[in-house]
Amino acid sequence: MRRQVGASHFDIDATKGYATFSFVEPIALDWTEIADTADSAGYKVKKYTVVVEGTVGTEDCEDCGEKVPSLKAKGTELTFELTGDIPKPGAVRLKAQASGWEEGHVTFEVLEIL
Repeated sequence: MRRQVGASHFDIDATKGYATFSFVEPIALDWTEIADTADSAGYKVKKYTVVVEGTVGTEDCEDCGEKVPSLKAKGTELTFELTGDIPKPGAVRLKAQASGWEEGHVTFEVLEIL
């Protein structure tokens, strides 16, 4: 993980069926590259759970043409559509489950506000 995607810390528990990794500095994740790296090691990505800091606001979704709640990730130029229990606008740190990476439209379902 360190070589392929630049993770600074990682933990793999094959018995429980999960891997965790983190980065020292915020980066733009390449969801497909991470899934390909896992696949080359004999694993399959079933879901991504992320902890991310950023700013909650709204943006125009290019896919659905509507104004949607969004999170601009701190330290990157990435903005993600939010679903679930949307926090109020402003700075936030949250845990979310990512989906849609295979289709190229990543959304974050808010699981917990940290």
